[in-house]
Amino acid sequence: MAFSNIIEHAPWPFPLMFRRSSAVRELQMPRMLTKSTDALMPPVTVELADYEVVISRLKTQEASLDCEILKQMSEPRNGVVSGTLFVLLTLRYLCAGEQKILSSINNDLASAKVPWIKEARCISPPSWMADIKTYITRFSPQGVEGTILSSLVGWHLCILLEKECVHGKKQSNRTVKFEVVLASAFVLRGHDLCLALRVGIRSDDKDFLSHHFTEIDEPSGADNIRVAALLEQSVSFADNAVHIAEMRSCAAKEFSLAEFFRRMIKDVTL
Repeated sequence: MAFSNIIEHAPWPFPLMFRRSSAVRELQMPRMLTKSTDALMPPVTVELADYEVVISRLKTQEASLDCEILKQMSEPRNGVVSGTLFVLLTLRYLCAGEQKILSSINNDLASAKVPWIKEARCISPPSWMADIKTYITRFSPQGVEGTILSSLVGWHLCILLEKECVHGKKQSNRTVKFEVVLASAFVLRGHDLCLALRVGIRSDDKDFLSHHFTEIDEPSGADNIRVAALLEQSVSFADNAVHIAEMRSCAAKEFSLAEFFRRMIKDVTL
């Protein structure tokens, strides 16, 4: 049975379920982002910039992202939501959240320099990730923003579903309830920012997990989660515009990545 035909039991948006301890334990960097290519990576220049300068740069990038998001949303695609649109929204929430946290933790009396990668035109990913964690804790973003940003910390609940299954030792027909969860990561790859999304199926029914959504060979870091889809895209900012290139995209036969993206962002407004 295809993902789009599975019965959905919970309305969107779901309340934010941020659990730091379990998320940190479960999260692993996607294998596609950890392949040993460091020897081929060109050097980068790190500028220690004033926080107000970085906020100004992020505002410019957010405006570019908004333009591209509106363009993507206005183009007819027969109801199909692309992974590029989802990545653009992720970056938009990252830029907006970073601006808010920088304004919150800095002032004219006391402020810290922000490591800025000149070639990639972005904040150093480790610093950016630390700031986003602080942003989540301090401001508790909700809805789509909260889900997307919390997925950068660990597996995060997106959708509750159920599916009929006959596999297992007893070979009995049963209804299995499971969760569709999301985990994201971003790193610097050369002079581009690389964003990877993993969509997982979480269930305590091991027989169900061992017979469904099995095509993707990617570790999840948790015994009760099977990775059902992957998306990796590179991002660069140049000439007041954002450029995205898809590097990898795949999904299990029973899972529709396009339908997942559609459900995730169907209520998004800028």
